Amino acid sequence: MVISFNYRLGRLGFFAHPALTAANEGPLGNYGLLDQLAALRWVQRNVAAFGGDPSQVTIMGESAGGISVMHHLTSPQSQGLFHRAIVLSGGGRTYLVGLRKLSQSTPELPSAEESGLEFARSVGVTGTGPEALVALRALPAEQVNGDMNMGALLSKPPTYAGGPIFDGDLITTTPGEILQRGEVADVPVLIGTTSADLPVTFPPLENPFSYFGPEAAQAIAAYNPDGTLPPEVSIPTIAVDITMHEPARFVARQVTAAGNSAWLYRFGYVAESLRPEQLGAEHASEQPYLFSTLDARYGEAVTENDREMARLFHTYFANFAKSGNPNGAGLPPWPQYDSTKPDLMLFTLDANAEIQPDPWTELRATYSFVAAEGAI
Repeated sequence: MVISFNYRLGRLGFFAHPALTAANEGPLGNYGLLDQLAALRWVQRNVAAFGGDPSQVTIMGESAGGISVMHHLTSPQSQGLFHRAIVLSGGGRTYLVGLRKLSQSTPELPSAEESGLEFARSVGVTGTGPEALVALRALPAEQVNGDMNMGALLSKPPTYAGGPIFDGDLITTTPGEILQRGEVADVPVLIGTTSADLPVTFPPLENPFSYFGPEAAQAIAAYNPDGTLPPEVSIPTIAVDITMHEPARFVARQVTAAGNSAWLYRFGYVAESLRPEQLGAEHASEQPYLFSTLDARYGEAVTENDREMARLFHTYFANFAKSGNPNGAGLPPWPQYDSTKPDLMLFTLDANAEIQPDPWTELRATYSFVAAEGAI
């Protein structure tokens, strides 16, 4: 049984303003996450009426959805509402777009309230009293969200908080810091990325290896060992590692250290109709394989190898949702993550699933961790 739900996005989902704070009407800022929490509680109360089992709930999300799953994995308010978790390209250390505080600005980011004030001014609403709140609530939803899209999100416009907000209640710190304290839901986790995933955190463009400080020489040896890669290649490679690959391994390591099972993967398959122009699996490109919707995505260009990859990928994830273990009859064995080995399940270009050492070595991940620490 698959349950999908809507939750508030953009400024409707993540918004703060001094007038809202002063109204003291309840939780502030993270309305999208509160919607998700309400949906999980609804499932616990009602899923049995639809033939579901409230004691066998798997939460799954990709990209922003993966970030949400990371939040619920590390939030006390979500515990007991699910029993397995799947994170697809959801980072794992931070909320990716920067965690703004509710009312306190930092040198790096304005507060969520300051972003709310900027938005209010942009639509002609001034002041911080009850009249400002009335005026904001009178705006149509289309005007509130405006032209919000992925590009706007990554550019961090001054009129938008960017996503989850440090409110001191629902969110008190980053998922990475909570995981390092060993505080994580007592559930098995399946987590991974795509081979050419989304870069969000970048090193400096002029001297990218300065980002690693005293570890610059080791980073150069890991990312550009023979010195032949131009910056336009090495910089995105570093950024993808910092943003997605290393955090996924970090989560698998912390989940395992807490005594739970974890499975780590890298999806590298590219639809045959897209080759050779596209050599790596881009962000979200695994979705048609996960849900077996290849025909809707690629139409008559779907090949037998495409379908075989969909069968493999879909079956592993369905098995995990059913039992908390992706393995099953007719599938290559997928061992649990072992922090002493750099192995992961690689979904390859030739439509196979193979346990291999991470194509990006532990050395590389170690030094991208230094960068990730600097980005938090």
